[in-house]
Amino acid sequence: DEGFVLPDAVSSATVPPPIVSIVEPFDGETVAQGFEVEVTAGDACRLGVRDVRLVSPGVDWTATSPAGATLLELRYRERDRSGAWISRGRRHEGVARLRDVRPIQRRFPLSLIPGLLDVVSPRELYPLVGPAARGPGRFAIPGPQGLMVVAATTPTGTGPALHIHNLTVEIFVILQGRFRVSWGDEGEQEALLGPLDVAVFPRGVNRTFEAVGEGENWILPTVVGANSERDDIAWTPPVVQRMRQAVPGALVDLLAMIGLL
Repeated sequence: DEGFVLPDAVSSATVPPPIVSIVEPFDGETVAQGFEVEVTAGDACRLGVRDVRLVSPGVDWTATSPAGATLLELRYRERDRSGAWISRGRRHEGVARLRDVRPIQRRFPLSLIPGLLDVVSPRELYPLVGPAARGPGRFAIPGPQGLMVVAATTPTGTGPALHIHNLTVEIFVILQGRFRVSWGDEGEQEALLGPLDVAVFPRGVNRTFEAVGEGENWILPTVVGANSERDDIAWTPPVVQRMRQAVPGALVDLLAMIGLL
């Protein structure tokens, strides 16, 4: 109900190349998974692996790839602050090249506490598209409200701890490698996903993922329904205890203030 067609519970499906459309029409983010893709939307630009172009509503666009790259298309429909659908949509456009995006974990304060990363997060999160209301520099592309798109990579055997989203819907798309996605009160249900498999989680469902591929593992988490994760994500008491053990005492209050603890 936030612009996405959602099942009653998690779903996993292999989606065929070259174009994947997994959400209702509106803004589109395109993510090149291999080789190069030329995307034309008024002007032309070339996208490399895991680069993104955000196209405004109502703008026609085309994509070509002489090498036969796989292109992932996400379409999003925006609501206004009252919750009503925006019929025309605001203009949000931009290009994010992964090589130019600084991972969140290298930013303050997470850069001070590397021991916390493998508890709360994949090893590296690249903030690609996020609400313009969050201010400049938070995301590579300032986009519509209620939409956050990140690319994440993490070594085999790592991933975020079991957590819940109280306000948002979350979609996982596997870009490279393999991931074990788990959900339920204690993560007792699971699915093994490979490239271009998709898992969708409604509000109020515990979820997590763990990289299990032997090489690089890349996943595209997309969160819909809020402009910030501060009041959205909650951790189980055992996870909170692990987090507090990984954090020097002087930083506990700071992390609690920004919503991590």
